[in-house]
Amino acid sequence: MPILHTEDGLPVTSSNPLPTNPAALSSSTDGVDVDLMTKGTVTTAANAISSGTTSSEISCVGYNSILLQVILSTTGQWDVTITGSMTSGGTFTAWNVVDNGTLVAMSTLNLTASAGYTFTGVPDYIKVVTNEDSGSATCTVYVQPFNV
Repeated sequence: MPILHTEDGLPVTSSNPLPTNPAALSSSTDGVDVDLMTKGTVTTAANAISSGTTSSEISCVGYNSILLQVILSTTGQWDVTITGSMTSGGTFTAWNVVDNGTLVAMSTLNLTASAGYTFTGVPDYIKVVTNEDSGSATCTVYVQPFNV
């Protein structure tokens, strides 16, 4: 049976108990790299826009996924496309997911209601391209990089 040890490396005993108020997680003392578990800053890629636009470059350096929240003010139809580049200031192209040669997810979402999405395998830099198809809804888009 494994023996538990405290941070000082000594076995847990009545005279050397586990801490009751442990310090915060730290990548320097924990077996899991908790630095990789963080989320990045939430970026507003589009703020109540009424016509199509392309966001500025959003850095996802150090992260492998993004949360994407799209909020439509009322009934309408919007296309939201994630474009990416592996270099800052590079050429941004549509970013798709291919699994064993089969396209399994496209980077363009056709939305008629507010929704949230998760994209994994994102490049270091992304832009969000929005395009209004129909209706009078304004569109707000938030992006937050994170690691899975």
